[in-house]
Amino acid sequence: GLALVISWFVAVLFTPFIGHWLLPEHQPNTEHGAHGDVYDKPFYVRFRRLVEWCLDHRKTVLAATLTAFVLSLVCFKLFVQQQFFPASSRVELLVDFWLPQSASYQATETEVKRLETLLKNDERIVSITSYVGGGSPRFYLPLDQQQQHLNYAQMMIMTRDEQVRDEVKHKIAELFDQGFPAVRGRVIRLENGPPVGYPVQFRLLGPDPGQLRAIGQRMEAMLREHPATRQVNNDWGEQLRVMRVTVDQDKARALGVSSQSLARQLQMLLSGSVVTEYRDADRTLEVVARLGADERASLERLPNLMIQTASGRFVPVAQLARVEYKPEESIVWRRNRLPTLTVRADVADGVQAADVSIALWPKMQALEKTLPPGYHIELGGSLESSKKSQDAIGAVQPLMLVVVISLLMFQLHSFQR
Repeated sequence: GLALVISWFVAVLFTPFIGHWLLPEHQPNTEHGAHGDVYDKPFYVRFRRLVEWCLDHRKTVLAATLTAFVLSLVCFKLFVQQQFFPASSRVELLVDFWLPQSASYQATETEVKRLETLLKNDERIVSITSYVGGGSPRFYLPLDQQQQHLNYAQMMIMTRDEQVRDEVKHKIAELFDQGFPAVRGRVIRLENGPPVGYPVQFRLLGPDPGQLRAIGQRMEAMLREHPATRQVNNDWGEQLRVMRVTVDQDKARALGVSSQSLARQLQMLLSGSVVTEYRDADRTLEVVARLGADERASLERLPNLMIQTASGRFVPVAQLARVEYKPEESIVWRRNRLPTLTVRADVADGVQAADVSIALWPKMQALEKTLPPGYHIELGGSLESSKKSQDAIGAVQPLMLVVVISLLMFQLHSFQR
C-alpha cells in the first residue's frame, strides 16, 4: 500500500517535473512549415494513426484488453509455479545431522568429523564450520534455529560461488545416502522470508501421545507415496528405552523409607554425590561418593543394591520397588496445550512445496474423518506461512484501495475518469 501511494506522488509530481526539466519544448521550424515539427516523422505518424484508431474503436480495444487479461490469469494459474519465497542466492549451505535420540555427544561428533574429512580437499568449498549439540548462531535473520540436542549437529559450508553451490549440495546428499547409515542428513540452502523449516508439514493434535504416534505413521506413509517428497520424518524422533523404579508404598512405609530417600540413595550410588572438597594448591576438587564402575555399569545389579532404612538396616531395592523397562517419548511438542506431532518432508528439485501440500491435503482430510474424537490435522509448512502473509496483506488492502481511488479522484476531479 505504501508503495502504491508513494508511486502516485512520484507519477503525479516528480515525473512531470523531471520531464519538463529534461525535455524542453521544441518550437517548430517556421521555414519548413509543418515539416519542421519533431514529431512529423514516419514512426510518429503511424503511431498517431494507431492511437486514433484505438480511440475510435474504444469498445473493441477494451474488450480485447479484458480478454487478454482474463487469458493471462488462466495461463498464470496453469503454467506459472507458485512459491512462498525462493531460496537465497547466498553461497552458504547448511547441513543438519540427526542421529538416534539415544546417541551421545561423542557419537555425533564422530559423524561430523567423518564428513569434514571427506570434504576438506574439495576446491569448491572455502570453509567449514561445525556445531555439535546445537545449531549455528543467528548470522542470517531468516535462519531456522534448532534447540540443543546431544544427537544433533549442524555444519555451515561456505562454497566458492553460487554456481558450484548446488554441485556441493548434491555431493553431500550422495555421501549421506552411501556412507552415513546412522545419520538422517539434510542439506539446505538458506531461506528467504520467515523461517519455515521443512516446506511440507502436517500437524496432528490429540490428547494421547501413543495414538498420535500410530496415526503419525499412517500420515508418513501417505507422504512417502507421493513421488516428489524426500526425507519424510516427524519432529518427535524415536522413542527411548528407560528404566523405571516403581515404589511399593506399603512396603516402603513399613520399612521407614520414603520415595525421596530412595531416590537420593540411588542417585548417590549410581551417579554419585559430593561429600566434601579437597584443596590441591590453587584448585578445589570435589570428592564424590558412588559405587565402583563395574557395579554402576550393570543394570542387572540395580534390584540388588542395598538401601538404608530408617532403623539403620540395609535392604535390597527389590524389597521396596519394582524395576522395569519401558519405552518413553524423547520429545513431546505441544501446541495450544495439546500434544502435537508434525509430519514433515522436503520436496524434490524443481517441484514446489505448495503443489505437494495441496495434492496431499484431501487425503489428510479424509484420514481426519476416521480419527477418534479429539484428534485433528492441520496444514503447516510453506503453504500455511504463505496464507498468513496473504491474510495480512488482505486485511489492509481495502483501506489502501480507498486511499488510491481518493487520490485519483483528487487528481482528475471526476469519479467517471
